[in-house]
Amino acid sequence: KKTNQALNAVQAGPKGSDCKTTKTCDVYIYPEMVNDYMNRYIVEDGKLVELTQDNIKKYINTTVHMRSPIYCKMEEMLLYFPEVFLSS
Repeated sequence: KKTNQALNAVQAGPKGSDCKTTKTCDVYIYPEMVNDYMNRYIVEDGKLVELTQDNIKKYINTTVHMRSPIYCKMEEMLLYFPEVFLSS
């Protein structure tokens, strides 16, 4: 579970940057893991949607098509890991 949480929190670039991928992973949004998905992007009806406090409730207990850093096409990619997973 911790590995899953760590990988869900990885960012491929600064907030707001576009990693230019069209590939997604099917991810089920569990209520207890909502914070792990904040500011991640999903594809809904062919459009990118950022998961935020304002819209996350709509996706709880559903499977979404989430973008993942593993599919990014950025020429230069820096991976950002939350501090909580770097210390243990």
